[in-house]
Amino acid sequence: MALGVACHCAILSIDHMGEIITKHGQGSVIGNMKLHRTKCACLIKNVIAPTLKEELNLLKMLWHFFGVFQDVFGIFLALF
Repeated sequence: MALGVACHCAILSIDHMGEIITKHGQGSVIGNMKLHRTKCACLIKNVIAPTLKEELNLLKMLWHFFGVFQDVFGIFLALF
């Protein structure tokens, strides 16, 4: 749920969404869930953000490799 908030809406809305999910999820696993702004913000800051940053760094590295490969391939084609 914190990931959805991080990607699609404001952290302030988690209080309302948490109440709705708890109210309508009674009798299930999510019925006992307690997630509010402070906990959601900590999850985003300490878990989700570092993971997304790591993935972006990997994509950046792959993009750089692709650019170098494309340059080398272009030089190879120019020679022949």
